[in-house]
Amino acid sequence: MTITVNRKEFIDALSVGSAMESKVKTMPILGFTKIAMSHLAMTITSSDLECSITKSCNVVSCDTCGEFCVCANDLVKAIKALKNDEITVVVDNNLLTISHTSGTMSMPVQDATAFPAISQDGAEDANCIVLQSEWLKEWIIVGRNFAADDDLRPVMNGIYIHADASAIEVCATDAHKLYTDKIDSTHTFDPVEAILPSRAFAPLLTILNGVDEVTMSVDAKNFIFTTSDTTLTCRKIEGNYPNFKAIIP
Repeated sequence: MTITVNRKEFIDALSVGSAMESKVKTMPILGFTKIAMSHLAMTITSSDLECSITKSCNVVSCDTCGEFCVCANDLVKAIKALKNDEITVVVDNNLLTISHTSGTMSMPVQDATAFPAISQDGAEDANCIVLQSEWLKEWIIVGRNFAADDDLRPVMNGIYIHADASAIEVCATDAHKLYTDKIDSTHTFDPVEAILPSRAFAPLLTILNGVDEVTMSVDAKNFIFTTSDTTLTCRKIEGNYPNFKAIIP
């Protein structure tokens, strides 16, 4: 497989698409990021089993379809060292080779067949809400300072989101301090009530940079945040959030 891609676009896509790359002892393949090619479309995916993020990137040329896994951090470091506007990546025999003006550099790749598929069971029944990215950024940036980190009360380890046709409300509390916000809504959608886990905060802030709106879908098990070229899927926290309107922390 031979891929020619714009260097800066590739770095930006890798930085976002690898946001969930992590070391999971039970599944070592999640320590890598999956890159899949289909014609001139590249998708970059990383996951930690609870959250997954996929970023699309256009390429200049590609001679075949296929997929492989690579350590994105190492690949980004290597590409940043190059000066070329366009780079050529060749994947052959479990080895990725980058050609540049001074020679080549190589690194190992992994078989992508063991990389878990992103499950979105029930997505067809999900409620979809279009949010201004500024709202979501503020909720996360402020709310993460109020969310708990408590193994005994996991429902408080995130931001509670409640939305209906009249308003969208959010809450974060650790039972000692509390943050709430409310925005009037004029959209028509079925009521939504779910808890966004704290592990999704950092990658979600990453995909909100440079976009005005994001579509939030909530199905039976997951949050799905979608922009024009990026999708973040994260599992909801199960359980009933405390009635924050009836307590004084």
